[in-house]
Order: sequence, then C-alpha cells, then structure tokens
Amino acid sequence: MERGTPIQGLQLKVAIERGNLDPDEVRQALAATFGRRFGRPVPSELPTPPESWSVEFPAMAAQAGLARSDVKAAFEALNGFWKSI
Repeated sequence: MERGTPIQGLQLKVAIERGNLDPDEVRQALAATFGRRFGRPVPSELPTPPESWSVEFPAMAAQAGLARSDVKAAFEALNGFWKSI
C-alpha cells in the first residue's frame, strides 16, 4: 500500500514555494504528528514518491501554479526543505 497522496505532497510544496512555513513550527508539528501517529521520530529523509504520483501530480501542480510540475523536481525541492528543518 502506498503512503500519502499526490495532493499531500502538492500541499506542502505549495506552502514551501509561497513561503508560508515557519521551519520551527513545521519541525514541532512533524515531531508531534510522527510521535502520536507512528510512535517514532521524524525520518531524516522523505521516501521517494511512488511512480503512480507521476500521473496526477503534473496537472495538479500546474493548476496550483507551482514552478516545478514534474514529480522528481518537486520531490527534490521538497526533500531539500525537509532536510533543512
């Protein structure tokens, strides 16, 4: 079973591009979420999105006005943010 959905990745990517995220708040929210839901610390890296995301993500990203609409490029940017927090 795949975890997450293209829309979840898109939502976070939109927030990152628009500069609406405070790294300290994101770090705290992730720690609370992973601790409560998964009983483990926040992973240091994101898992690579499943291939199925490449079907839906480009259209959603373009509609949302993202600078990068291909999954690989968006994931690299998202993972860079993830590692920075």
